[in-house]
Amino acid sequence: MKVNRLRTGVIFILLGLLFLLNTTGALDVDVWQSIFTLWPLLLIAIGIEKIFVSTEHLKPLAYLSPIIIVGTVVYAIFATPNYSLFATDDWERQSEQWSVAEASDVELMSLDVGFGGGRLIVRGGADADKLLEGQFDYRGERPDHYSNLRGSTMEIGLDVNSSRKHFSFNSRDRERWIVKLNEDTPTIIDLNAGAAQVRLDLEDVTCQRLDLGTGAADIDVTFGSKSPVIDCTIDCGAASIDMVIPQGAGLKIDKSTPLSSLSTGDIDLIKNDDGLISPDFESRSVRINLTVDAGLSSLRIRESHRTGVGSASI
Repeated sequence: MKVNRLRTGVIFILLGLLFLLNTTGALDVDVWQSIFTLWPLLLIAIGIEKIFVSTEHLKPLAYLSPIIIVGTVVYAIFATPNYSLFATDDWERQSEQWSVAEASDVELMSLDVGFGGGRLIVRGGADADKLLEGQFDYRGERPDHYSNLRGSTMEIGLDVNSSRKHFSFNSRDRERWIVKLNEDTPTIIDLNAGAAQVRLDLEDVTCQRLDLGTGAADIDVTFGSKSPVIDCTIDCGAASIDMVIPQGAGLKIDKSTPLSSLSTGDIDLIKNDDGLISPDFESRSVRINLTVDAGLSSLRIRESHRTGVGSASI
């Protein structure tokens, strides 16, 4: 039997088996994300086949191709924590609350967030004696979190358990986090998310910097005027980003890749060497430095309480 026929047949059999197990409820659909994560192994398998199939005395090694494909699928099944083939009550939805207390010597809060698939809300509203309050709804292993005071900076980390960093097609399996921040403590946020719905309502937060990296996400960001300078870096895949800035804020946009769509409403911007900038940018009371690397993403920026429909392009 030709190796390519065997490989094609194995792929169809595995696909059919996985779909059958999904539709009967024996295997959770989360397994597909694990398979998508391991897709480069498919290229390796085909490459091995192409190399050895044309070499007569090494031709048997070409049969490693279907073996690698089978092994990849088997590994994906057992690497996915939410597979119901071996389900127990441990996989029921759970909820946890966690907070970090305010400290008199804290001058800056550094928040590092790693989020998988689901819904994430980050906003102000933490109690006055708290730097952060979080409500975490999850399935499987609980999220990881830590806080560490380094000098005058409180370092806080929130992370989906490493085995849960994936997209779930089943909405009941997704993580749902609500994170409330102290509104008066200067804050920098480093957020990495998968295919998620992300709402960053920072209007009342003293946000000095936001580093945002996501996959195919739906993102809403609202900046306020409590920090005079806001540095924002966006590095996304096929994301849809809606950004609201304070009325009259200065905006500077630097972009290294062409966006699929960029809309700036009726914000007054002019072109410069790197992108777009507000006239008399340096004299504005609030200045937002926006660096964008999001080639397949759409970015819409508008001022709060305004509904302009104009656009600017680079």
